[in-house]
Amino acid sequence: MHNSTFITTRNELLHDGYSGRDLTRAVANGQLLRVRNGHYALPDTPPRVLQAVRIGGVVGCVTAAALHGLWVEHGPFTHVSMRREASRPRSPGDPHRRLTTANRDGCRLHWSPLLYPNDASSASIGVLDALGQIARCQPLPIAVATLDSALNQRNVKIEQVRELFALLPARCERVLALADGRSMSGLETAVRLMTLERGWDTEPQVTFARIGTVDLVIEGCVVVETDGRDWHTGADAEARDYARDAALAALGYTVLRFSYAQVMFQPDVVARAIEMALRMHRRGPLP
Repeated sequence: MHNSTFITTRNELLHDGYSGRDLTRAVANGQLLRVRNGHYALPDTPPRVLQAVRIGGVVGCVTAAALHGLWVEHGPFTHVSMRREASRPRSPGDPHRRLTTANRDGCRLHWSPLLYPNDASSASIGVLDALGQIARCQPLPIAVATLDSALNQRNVKIEQVRELFALLPARCERVLALADGRSMSGLETAVRLMTLERGWDTEPQVTFARIGTVDLVIEGCVVVETDGRDWHTGADAEARDYARDAALAALGYTVLRFSYAQVMFQPDVVARAIEMALRMHRRGPLP
């Protein structure tokens, strides 16, 4: 059983040569976890995978996308993809208790049939089905950001995405229409959608000679950098940022740098800052 597998069944382990006594001993020694009747996991299996399997499904939607390495807006609850024929769902915290509204720990169950069942594993649905569930479940900016992430990382091809969205409800078409695989993070996507909504021409991932690549250039004069929670930390990174900002300013660009919290929780402040920077540029150069 490999780390990438996470979950396996009793029958699969017996087929691999383990005996019932071996499994009992492995559970007692902490080498395996008995997640649900007939289902076992490695001790380092992600907690959300354990929750999903205890319920009787696998991780889906944004939880699956995160497992596949895509950018997602991490919520506090696990999304679980269920088979239509699944019976006797159990509590995510106790496989001996039937699932109820009171003990589901906020887990959200998705009952829609998988469009690509062969891509699913014992722990998760595949990338394409995760994107499909996200398009139906999540707010538009989050759905577009995750699709951008999948396209940017080349987890999926644009032809596959078009095929997927042809199978989804018509209301999901806007997610595909707004996608741009050049965006390298959900924060970039969020700002890009904000600027498109206001009619500002926006170019993602623009490269400047001897300076490097910036997140966004708006109306050809305002550079926006989005600093995620795991990036732009440390003295060396700060020094590089200052040098880049100064070099861009010397070329006549206004540089605005926004944090994760500002983009996600104060979008009006971000939009106002960009708008005022654009107004200052339109007044013309200094005398």
